[in-house]
Amino acid sequence: MVTSRRINGRVTSTREFEAEYPFSPHFLNINGHLLHYLDEGAGPPVVMVHGNPTWSFYFRHQVTRLSKEFRTLVPDHIGCGFPTNRLQARTPIPWPPGWLTWMPFWLSPCRKAN
Repeated sequence: MVTSRRINGRVTSTREFEAEYPFSPHFLNINGHLLHYLDEGAGPPVVMVHGNPTWSFYFRHQVTRLSKEFRTLVPDHIGCGFPTNRLQARTPIPWPPGWLTWMPFWLSPCRKAN
């Protein structure tokens, strides 16, 4: 079993939750912020957005079940889960209104890939 992954250019331990979170990481750079998201399955898209302070791990059971029939898309809010720390980014994103700023940038490439 894999107990680490390369995330954000560094090896990150997943030892405690690898069996429950077996998904491939995807990233999108938005103004210097590295947004992590899940993109699993194929078919009509289902988008799941977590609250704060959780992350995509919250939807792991839904992604596992729904990705058999649907394309499941789950972003981690920047600053939650696997994305870079917002303090490392070049352009600050205000919280929480910033989520409305990056969501269209994230959805645009996701739409094109479907």
